[in-house]
Amino acid sequence: MQRRYKIHLGKTLFTLITLLTVSPMAQEYIFEHNDCVLRYKTYDNSEEELLKMSIDLLKERKYKAKKMIDNKRLLAGELYFDLEVTRPRKNIFTACIVNVAIRKAKGSLPTSRDETIFRKSIRRRVPRITFSGGERCRLAVKDAFVHIPTCKNIGYAGEKK
Repeated sequence: MQRRYKIHLGKTLFTLITLLTVSPMAQEYIFEHNDCVLRYKTYDNSEEELLKMSIDLLKERKYKAKKMIDNKRLLAGELYFDLEVTRPRKNIFTACIVNVAIRKAKGSLPTSRDETIFRKSIRRRVPRITFSGGERCRLAVKDAFVHIPTCKNIGYAGEKK
């Protein structure tokens, strides 16, 4: 009887220790910014639907999405969103590669030297419902937005929030 009690106690302790070390409390990554305004560039091609979907997902993360000034201009220190969709044609079903980036502008035009806050690249090959890959691109955008940080509006110096 005593041996069974020790074995049961040992298993219970092992389970508790494993649960505490393996599954720490989840923490959300929060990005603090003065106004949480995120500029984006509009597209003329078929990626307009993916951009609208991205804007809705950004609003869920507490960003205020606005168009870029003249579709290319920014103010120094502003955040901007970069969405790039590639559909390489290698076989019958087109894969979809989605690159998402949130950057902080140093000057009045977006450049590759700007500070990158977040970047994610997703390649989707399934589900294979259509040949063009529209559903793959929508799922790739959703996958890319899983880890985008939530924006916390801290306001400007001297402003009370």
